[in-house]
Amino acid sequence: MAGDQQQATVCAAVAVAPAVRADSAGTPLVGVQVSFTVTAGGGTVTGNTAVTDAAGVATVGSWTLGAGAGANRLTARSPAVATVDTFTASGHAETVLHNVIIYTSEAAGLPAVEVVRPDGSCRRRITTDGFAYAAPAISPDGRRIAVGRYVNGWDGIWLLNVDGTGLTRLVGRSGATVLWRGHRTGRRSRSRARTPRPSA
Repeated sequence: MAGDQQQATVCAAVAVAPAVRADSAGTPLVGVQVSFTVTAGGGTVTGNTAVTDAAGVATVGSWTLGAGAGANRLTARSPAVATVDTFTASGHAETVLHNVIIYTSEAAGLPAVEVVRPDGSCRRRITTDGFAYAAPAISPDGRRIAVGRYVNGWDGIWLLNVDGTGLTRLVGRSGATVLWRGHRTGRRSRSRARTPRPSA
């Protein structure tokens, strides 16, 4: 068995495609079908059905980890072999964001910062602290996010790393000016950081 206990960035393929060997009493089983299935982590595979070669080895096409940081799991089964092989991999958050769309979503309650790729894949939540956020923007180097945050009122502009850590205040509430992007019109305008309270 190859390709177990790997690490990769979320939504990225592991470096080594998982492979299993089917045999009977040490003799390779040739032409046996093996099915690879994602069982944890929400990732995807290509070539999920493979056939063993002359050495009895079947290899999945690729294994891409899910959008959330943490554990991922893949299993391999064959009707010719009683055992089930399990592969694990750990996904870690990106430290640089490029070619993504950043926005806020109320899917989990108050507006939280989320990102998604232009093709709609790899949607993931960045902020998870239960506060309301507005008008997020990614720094030019792709490493930080600037965003308005609601704590008993909109209280200025905050910075955090793109993995959601390191939240610090950049500009306080008093006199803070932010560049608001018109979500509906696409126009930009400068305005004081005073926006309506989020709905309960």
